[in-house]
Amino acid sequence: MSTPIDELGNAVTATHTQASATYKSAKARATKATQDFEAVFVGMMLKQMRKSMASDNPLFGKSSEAKVYQDMMDDSLAQQMSRTGTFGLAKAMMKSIARTLPADPDAPIASKRS
Repeated sequence: MSTPIDELGNAVTATHTQASATYKSAKARATKATQDFEAVFVGMMLKQMRKSMASDNPLFGKSSEAKVYQDMMDDSLAQQMSRTGTFGLAKAMMKSIARTLPADPDAPIASKRS
């Protein structure tokens, strides 16, 4: 037989579990979005840097296949940089976006200072 206290405890636990899942899901989506944005930005930057390089001897040659391979390498490098936080744009964006996320139920409550 459950008491009202037990039922209240179960309701609190269920609410906490749901709030925690909502927070983790929203944070994961925001993190992925910021990393994807950073990867696109860095990829565009790498392509522009490569265009500005005046070289008669490109790294992979001058064929159309070499151009495709170079673009793929730039995209892969941009993805890697965004996933490891090397560039830092995603981290800065996430810091700004974090204020719009649902509250983290596991975060400590800050004490008020008078």
